[in-house]
Amino acid sequence: MVTTILLYILTLLLLAYSWQLILIRRRWQELKIWSTPPGFKPSTKVSVLLPVRNEAPGIEACLTALAKQNLSDKYFDIHLIDDHSEDQTLEIARQAGIPNLHIHQLPVGESGKKAALAMGVRASTGTLIMTTDGDCIADPGWISTTLSYYEQTQSVMICGAVSLEPANSLFTAFQALDFSGMMAVSAVGVTSGQIRLCNGANLAFDRTAFLEVGAYEGIDQIPSGDDVLLLDKMENYFPGKVSFLKQHIGIVRTVPMPDWRTFLLQRIRWAAKTTTKPHWPSLVLSGLVFGTCLAVFISFLLIPVYGIFPFLLFFSWKTIIDFFFLSTMARFFGRSQLLNGYFMAQIFHLVYWISVGFASLLMQKVNWKGRRVSLK
Repeated sequence: MVTTILLYILTLLLLAYSWQLILIRRRWQELKIWSTPPGFKPSTKVSVLLPVRNEAPGIEACLTALAKQNLSDKYFDIHLIDDHSEDQTLEIARQAGIPNLHIHQLPVGESGKKAALAMGVRASTGTLIMTTDGDCIADPGWISTTLSYYEQTQSVMICGAVSLEPANSLFTAFQALDFSGMMAVSAVGVTSGQIRLCNGANLAFDRTAFLEVGAYEGIDQIPSGDDVLLLDKMENYFPGKVSFLKQHIGIVRTVPMPDWRTFLLQRIRWAAKTTTKPHWPSLVLSGLVFGTCLAVFISFLLIPVYGIFPFLLFFSWKTIIDFFFLSTMARFFGRSQLLNGYFMAQIFHLVYWISVGFASLLMQKVNWKGRRVSLK
């Protein structure tokens, strides 16, 4: 009797999950793709903030991409803020020879990405602040596309698309596919004002609005969340003025995690943000995904009781609905080849969501970039 009731509950979870993905996919397709107006001439100064710590492997490519933007450097400058790097990051940046690059170092006693970004805002003069990371490559049209959208819409915060590349193995393809799904959730959530999800690798905000909400005050003690928690403040203070910029030209590309350990630690940090300062619609959606993955796993454990049919039904059900959703996103990013290893990606998805879900609730600290980072 108890196991029968459990199967009914698991079925309801899968139904709710399926309906949610169908809605997100439909609303994503309804979002218009932005194009920079022909002959666009900007009237706003942009400051790009680049907070870094131990980014020697990718910082040269990152800065080179920023220097190659299809916009005159009289309209933007770059501020690299070093968070006590222990490698050659600063030396590489200083040798880059980029005229509009300004390099800053956090003083002793200050650390963390929020402190670096706050210093960057203070040191810069741009009306529009754009942020990315030291392991990212921005498309040549990144700044101009975002700037044209800002001047047209006057949004106080603009969340942009991020793609994981390269994806030359099953594991990295899984990460890229999963990340593309997160972009749809971010776009639909931000547009509706219901789900608060964005990525600091491609983020822009109005300087005045940032200062008006108190910058990172109230969330500065939380180690991560420079993006999502700031989004929460912006949406609360300026409802309806936060946007997602859906386009193909201004995508920012970053690298996937090299191994399972690093990947899980990254996702545990991300998941912990939703429980540290919870926004309930976002928390409910995360709980629904976690519960669905757990439902499939429980149906596997119930094979001795009900046979293999419930497990095959639940696993196939989730696999089909996920494919329906993720294939749309893979096509948008022009990366349908990511679906080649889709079956294995489904297994990875189950393992990582269950692992991360429990770990984010139970773990107090994780090691990240040479530091012991608190999750609570």
